[in-house]
Amino acid sequence: MINKWTSRKFWTVNFWQAVSTVALIFDKVDGSTYAMLTAGLIGIYAAGNFADKKVAQGDDNAKST
Repeated sequence: MINKWTSRKFWTVNFWQAVSTVALIFDKVDGSTYAMLTAGLIGIYAAGNFADKKVAQGDDNAKST
């Protein structure tokens, strides 16, 4: 399993979360937009993890046959 601290997906989501937080601080987005962005980023990260696990699981199945 790849360490999350070295994952490009992890750092990309954190970067965009920081950008949206800065936008919130400087009143470029309102609270509901920030919440939507945060939920979207969490969803993207979760979907990416699910896909990674399925691909890895498929690789394990291919090796065993």
